[in-house]
Amino acid sequence: MPQCKRQTHDRQLFKDSSLDRAMDDKLFNDSFFKSIIYTKEFQRLKSVSFLGAIDYTDRKNKSTRYIHSLDVAKLALYISEVRNYSTEVTNHLVAAALLHDVGHAPLSHSMEPSFFDEFGIDHHCATTQIISKGKGASSLTETLKAKIDLNLVIDLIEQRSNEEFSDIFNSKINVDTIDGIHKSLSFVKIHDFYDKYDLVNHVFLSNTENSIDCVKKIDNFWKAKDFVYKNVISSGIGAIADHVSREYFNDNLKKIDESYFFKTESAFLMGCKPLFKNFTKHLNSITDLSGRSVCNAQTLTVKVIEREYKPNTNVNIDNFSDVGSFIAERYEVNKIKKIKKIPYATTINFEQIELLG
Repeated sequence: MPQCKRQTHDRQLFKDSSLDRAMDDKLFNDSFFKSIIYTKEFQRLKSVSFLGAIDYTDRKNKSTRYIHSLDVAKLALYISEVRNYSTEVTNHLVAAALLHDVGHAPLSHSMEPSFFDEFGIDHHCATTQIISKGKGASSLTETLKAKIDLNLVIDLIEQRSNEEFSDIFNSKINVDTIDGIHKSLSFVKIHDFYDKYDLVNHVFLSNTENSIDCVKKIDNFWKAKDFVYKNVISSGIGAIADHVSREYFNDNLKKIDESYFFKTESAFLMGCKPLFKNFTKHLNSITDLSGRSVCNAQTLTVKVIEREYKPNTNVNIDNFSDVGSFIAERYEVNKIKKIKKIPYATTINFEQIELLG
């Protein structure tokens, strides 16, 4: 099996880095997990950005679906070990964690709406297709079939499983979002908001006895999620980056077919005649002026779904026998479709913008 250098994970962000290192070693030293990691389907995720087009506005803090998937798998493996699950259950949970994002398109959620509008494909159906319909002895499908039930893995990923161990995916606060919000905070240079393993302990591995600390930690995460959606994903530069990716997609529609959903970002951005020529340069030339008093700024009108994540403080953990049921009732999200006008400038006209106050 070919060897490849592991990409940098978030290890430096943990209070106890030895725990993350141990999970990392166990993941890569297990022959089944390693066989998944080294498939071409999983390796493709090295060239699929985690936040999508937003990642190209700050390459220093850019992460990938590959790194995210490995880190979610480590959380799943940790929970499996602490709960003393069988090898069979552990294999299914870790495989699902590794593969939950295997169907993401290049530029992730930034370009997926364009693919869906044009070809009717999204990462949900793509994930199912990649897992269950691969061809050839070295395909991901054949690798999985030798050890696990493909339908169960897909059900875990799609949050359809009723198995007792499916809570790590089904919960409002699950292994995917615990790592995803952590990485999103890192993108805006917030590195110590919460420790992932500590949060996993409170959400999945504790009872309601130490209630004060438990509620404080989980509330803190829900507030972090609210911050990420307001200041990263639905922010001015986030909306602009998504808009730019859709513009590039539409401008090159005659050259794009459904197969591009399963390619890498290099297929769009690299080569002597890239489809998305000067994409990164274009993104980096834009300055979001939201929240600043300006004159003569250009304005971009976009449709966004704003989310507000807040705990219902009337829901008390002392009224629940388990943390999972408490989480289901206390943590709420409100979604509102909005038309936003985002003021911005490019490097070409920024000096002409008059900043007021």
